Amino acid sequence: MNSLRIRESALIELRHRVAQSPGHEVCGLLSGLNGTVTRVLAATNAAPQPKSSYEIAPEELFARMREIREAGETLLGIYHSHPNGRSTPSERDLAEAHYPDLAQVIATLDRSVNITLKAFYIRNQAAEEIPIECADSEPNHGAPREPIP
Repeated sequence: MNSLRIRESALIELRHRVAQSPGHEVCGLLSGLNGTVTRVLAATNAAPQPKSSYEIAPEELFARMREIREAGETLLGIYHSHPNGRSTPSERDLAEAHYPDLAQVIATLDRSVNITLKAFYIRNQAAEEIPIECADSEPNHGAPREPIP
């Protein structure tokens, strides 16, 4: 996958979840059909210091993966936020990326609560940025829209 395709409704949901907790890292999974993200599945940040790191508890991760499977969808990505931080993977993100074939989406907030989304593949502790494209809200309804800033 050379880009991450995501429906507009999922983009809105992802931005909403990030904006709800501007002082803590939020996290979750991205699922969908035919390579396009259609759903945002929020997860509880179980990290001891949620202001500066995130962790999805294994039992919740497995429950969300089961939910995705039962819906006939595919796990396409993992997201988390960097409140007032960099829009690139941290050293910890690079070291703890256990799913090299999934897009890793990082959301950052500035002081005005403007949200920037960037996506990466993280393999062998190296990040490769990939574009995020907003897909039409209807399946097979045409070409993707412009890349997301």
